[in-house]
Amino acid sequence: MKQPCISVIMGVYNCPSERMLTRAVQSILDQTFRDFEFLICDDGSQNETYQWLEKLAAKDERIVLLRNRRNMSLAYSLNRCIEHANGLYIARQDADDYSEPTRFAKQIDYLNNHPSVSLVGSNCNLYRGNGEIYDTRKMPLCPTRLSFLYNSPYIHGTLMLRREVFDQVGIYKMCGFCGKYEDYDLLMRIYQHKLQGVNIQECLYTFNWDLEERHIHYNETLEELASLEKEGRIHIIRPSSPIQAAMIERDESNLERIYQTGRADMKKDLEKLKAYLDS
Repeated sequence: MKQPCISVIMGVYNCPSERMLTRAVQSILDQTFRDFEFLICDDGSQNETYQWLEKLAAKDERIVLLRNRRNMSLAYSLNRCIEHANGLYIARQDADDYSEPTRFAKQIDYLNNHPSVSLVGSNCNLYRGNGEIYDTRKMPLCPTRLSFLYNSPYIHGTLMLRREVFDQVGIYKMCGFCGKYEDYDLLMRIYQHKLQGVNIQECLYTFNWDLEERHIHYNETLEELASLEKEGRIHIIRPSSPIQAAMIERDESNLERIYQTGRADMKKDLEKLKAYLDS
């Protein structure tokens, strides 16, 4: 059997609707670049998710289904997909998002023409639960280590990586908070190995980002931060001026320790910080 160029990996757990899942899967099957296999791992879903996947797999031989006996985590499911992957490149796709038809063609073209780049993502559209696209997210063209200070500079579902990246830095971690923010941890390790990544400055992906579902409890976050500081695990720097804040952001040696208060998405950042400290 011919080796596929790309192995697409996706973990699924209790997808809320067949329509959403079908749209995600079909967006991969409809890619203009067609030399791929599509590995999908059902993470012990309790609803009809696996039956929906079986219907989709029956229509296209490129789909390879895996199934966990119980719910294990996205990181575990993605690692199972990687274990079975045969492609030269590994591409991500999430079950509640969808890709533009030319995504793979443009990402493969970029990687083929830039051998020093190890992974490539893209900008994305944002859509609500009702399907409405209401905004876009522009990611940095060439993220650096400093880009990870407050948030991930990549959208996980947009990524395509050279297979040897996983051989070099390892697969997804499943311990502690890394099991929840597996992408952030993996990307941090990639950058620790001084590998380079790029975001194509086009919206090649549409990302499920419903603001109501992602409400942040700011006061609760501050209490958790104070607890971590009291334990001596972090040092919270509260800049007294924009100039001081800018100086802090440029101090790469503090990447593992600095956590600046006052951001709207602090709850999410806190979880990532804990994951990094526990790694």
